[in-house]
Amino acid sequence: MNDWPDGRWPRFPRPREDELFSSWLARLAIANGAKASLIATQTDLALGSNYLRSIDYIANESLLDCIAHRVGLSSAALWKTTLSDYLVHLSVIDTKRNQNLLLLGLIGFKKERFFLQYCPLCLRDSPHFRRLWRISSIVTCPVHGMVLHDRCSSCGAPINVFGNDEKDKRLPYQGEICICWNCGFDLKESPAVETSENMVKFSARIADATESGHLLLASSEWCYLGAFLLGIRQLTHALLKAQSTRYPGVMYDIDMLPLDIRFRLIEEVVDALSNLPDSFLRICQRWGITPYRLKTLERTSGPLPYWLSSKVSLCLVPRVVATNQAEVAHAIQVMRSRKLKVNPYSVSRFMGLYKSDVVDKYFAENLVNKVNVEQ
Repeated sequence: MNDWPDGRWPRFPRPREDELFSSWLARLAIANGAKASLIATQTDLALGSNYLRSIDYIANESLLDCIAHRVGLSSAALWKTTLSDYLVHLSVIDTKRNQNLLLLGLIGFKKERFFLQYCPLCLRDSPHFRRLWRISSIVTCPVHGMVLHDRCSSCGAPINVFGNDEKDKRLPYQGEICICWNCGFDLKESPAVETSENMVKFSARIADATESGHLLLASSEWCYLGAFLLGIRQLTHALLKAQSTRYPGVMYDIDMLPLDIRFRLIEEVVDALSNLPDSFLRICQRWGITPYRLKTLERTSGPLPYWLSSKVSLCLVPRVVATNQAEVAHAIQVMRSRKLKVNPYSVSRFMGLYKSDVVDKYFAENLVNKVNVEQ
């Protein structure tokens, strides 16, 4: 390959609409009858081991400049294929890892997690993998209105665009980019299942916002995409907590969930956001999500973003509190009989309240007689 004139590769397909860098690199390898790993190492950059698994993240300016020179494209055109370009809009808080993107497998690139989704109808239109399919909140295709797949529908293997490349280290890339690396099934032939109009609109709003960085809420207010996705993460977390018996053993992180669970959760979230605050309260009542549970969730996932909390504040902090101090005294009596800890916070929680002025007043007035309250 180094003997080619001016260091150029003979064939260089242009990136397609919203194409992942890994998808384009695999197509470049196929076009030149070479291995993707060999093409990447021709840049003379120290990429480390197993770099292909995270190439969509680590493709930096130097790497893109080297490859762009060899294919006659601009670095800017290749940058638009990376997930790094997406990350500008996907998060509003600093975290140890990138949030809102399906998490790569940590051990065994092919087998640990299902980190890449696809729509078979999109693959029929143009056989390449889209960046949008890596976003964990996207579970339906905004173009065709179909449920996405996150694995081969024939053998159940995760999607890996470099899988065929890795079959035999002595051979160039074998097969097509849409062919399952494990069983040879054509992913374009996977079944297409329609979903609801509301789910499609939800995905379309996120897809549009990946370019602008903001979206229009149902209340005609503008919201940053990162803040919107933060609210989605916290609502799915609350739903998972409330349905722990339904989904035993799963991680409370939308980026690590299988597609079938994510789809059901997102479906409920879309319902919860359909007519705030009534729709939100309806979902909370259905699953027993109390204001206390939502406030407790802030300890692990942070407060609900303003675009959501401003609409559901009455649900989070009820205005209706204990009717009178007699109810508070009775609650304390019951708690004491069960040998529970008694203080304003625990009594409010026991009574299903987040904050109660009546409870606070009761404790303040009885401080002169602590025995009455604490014993």
